[in-house]
Amino acid sequence: MFDNIHAGGTFSSKVSVGGTGLNEDQKLKFADWLSRSPQLIETLSKLPSNSSGGIELRVHSIDDEQLKKQLRNSNDRKASKIGKIALLAVDMALSDGGRKIRRDGQDIALIFGMSKGPHPTVARFVSSLHPDPKHIRTLDFPGSLMNAVATYCSISKGIRGYNTTLATGFNSGLGALTYGYELIRQGVQPQAIVGGADESFIGTSTLLADPNNQVNYDLAEDAFKTYGRDHGGLHVGEGACMVLLEDEEVARQRGAKVLGRLLVSRHRSSVGLRWPSNRIAALHRLPIRPVLAARCALRCAPMAARSLRHLIRDATLGYGVSNDVSYFRGEDEDASPKMMERAIRQALVEAAVSPDQVNLLCGSSWGTKSSSMKELEAIRRVFGERASSIPLINHNGYFGFVESAAALLNLAMVLTSAERGQILPLGHTKDFCQAGFDFVTDKRPHKFSKALLMGATEGGGNYAVVLGTE
Repeated sequence: MFDNIHAGGTFSSKVSVGGTGLNEDQKLKFADWLSRSPQLIETLSKLPSNSSGGIELRVHSIDDEQLKKQLRNSNDRKASKIGKIALLAVDMALSDGGRKIRRDGQDIALIFGMSKGPHPTVARFVSSLHPDPKHIRTLDFPGSLMNAVATYCSISKGIRGYNTTLATGFNSGLGALTYGYELIRQGVQPQAIVGGADESFIGTSTLLADPNNQVNYDLAEDAFKTYGRDHGGLHVGEGACMVLLEDEEVARQRGAKVLGRLLVSRHRSSVGLRWPSNRIAALHRLPIRPVLAARCALRCAPMAARSLRHLIRDATLGYGVSNDVSYFRGEDEDASPKMMERAIRQALVEAAVSPDQVNLLCGSSWGTKSSSMKELEAIRRVFGERASSIPLINHNGYFGFVESAAALLNLAMVLTSAERGQILPLGHTKDFCQAGFDFVTDKRPHKFSKALLMGATEGGGNYAVVLGTE
């Protein structure tokens, strides 16, 4: 993925979403429902269409046939496409970490971040309820549940430890990272696979992802411009990113190759989850050093599937979590950046890092005004004038917005940048919405020691992670 972006390639393709497929009575009911959704009407009216009435969009999609060739443990009858994408990433993470779990799978957890679930499977199941519920597709029902993907991956790989799905929307994979980190830090399990996956599916929930900003699904290849002045252009992406976290002592005992270390400062705030354990009182006061081994599976045609290798000599991690409840309150241009600021400051405290020590910023916004301004204003509040001299990147414009895994895909890019001593530019954006930031517009050599990674959900959740490489 890094090499393809380094070469300046774009990997999106046009797709056409056909007509409604409804009978006349259903069309009338749909029209009545649509008449009560003015924001959706306005969004739909701006989308390009073809002669048959279908909506045309540009997405970053995965080739199904090549996906099958990459998988060693897949049952096509039981697996949805998102399940196969996720399983491939899990398989890569385990293989890269030298982890064989058939005999001791109880020692590893699988924490999965989910955005809106296996959409096509849900759509098939719902459509089978009409007109006669007695003829529903019962095989689709288990696959329509939000935890179906994580369950499928655990069964396929023989994982018998904690299996948890966080259905928190955009960037939920970053929430899974913090959850898995706490499992290891507090001694609940010595290893955890964390990540997220999404398949591209255009539905009303996608169209209404940011109604206040009227997302523009432009057909141009370079339309997805993060932090752009026009605040428009969004290419839906599909893919997965999985990270293998492991207690360092366990890794050393089994002779695993250490790719990086995640450290935590001796100071612990109230951030994070807590589990009852005899070890917790001691662990709260002691630094734990989990091993980081990551693999990213993202297949955007015509790019072949490949994994990312990275080697970080040492790393520090602190994270912060907050929520501005904008899902319930509506857009609040002041409160939303303020809560992202709180998450960033919590992360800096957790890692015992001052704002002056951060020398790389990585956002995960999805091209709309609110998502861009939340990150930029929070950065300005935390770093002040230094914001103009800290390189700022966001690679979603290249591989599309893979909702749950977007921040983790950016994390994989940051780690690879650290290994190679080079950072890549933001995708396509040349005219930026704000001045006073060091937006990276060209490839440049850069050796950073502390990076800040941000990610937000469409419902108001905010995550910040500090990663160090020294």
